[in-house]
Amino acid sequence: MDELYRRVILKPEGATPQQCAQLRELLTAAVRLQNDLAGKSAHILRFIGEVQETAGAFFIEHESAEPVPLEPLFDPALPGATVEELYEATGAILDAIRAAHQVRQPRPATHGGLCPGVLLKAPGGILKVTDFDFARSLQAAFGLDAYLCLAVGPRPAGGPIPESASGVWE
Repeated sequence: MDELYRRVILKPEGATPQQCAQLRELLTAAVRLQNDLAGKSAHILRFIGEVQETAGAFFIEHESAEPVPLEPLFDPALPGATVEELYEATGAILDAIRAAHQVRQPRPATHGGLCPGVLLKAPGGILKVTDFDFARSLQAAFGLDAYLCLAVGPRPAGGPIPESASGVWE
């Protein structure tokens, strides 16, 4: 592989060794599931290799694919994505959901948040969806509060979950 392509899953602040071990086990199962799904849809990212761990994160190498640039979608100074680009992204997401809904055993596949951040573009231009079952894994290892706060940063000590936090379950 000329370049390293990988997904990075940050560990929540204060994660215990037991929680990290549980997350590693759950992510390993999520990687197997996503690779099975990749066999059902060309629009699902395929992982290569095992879940690896550093002090602050887990990472998983994957097939060649780059994150879709977010600036055209969110920067008001840019003209925005074209209708064709939006149709292409919608089609890729719908095909990935179709493949995920075909899975029934050991349980249905879920995605914790279909958004531009989980879209990658492979060589040749095909869009790939990633991170199936990652949200469920994070929630199971750390609890719902920790999962929701991962998206918005640390929760104030003893305070409520920030209003900007959201959990989306497909």
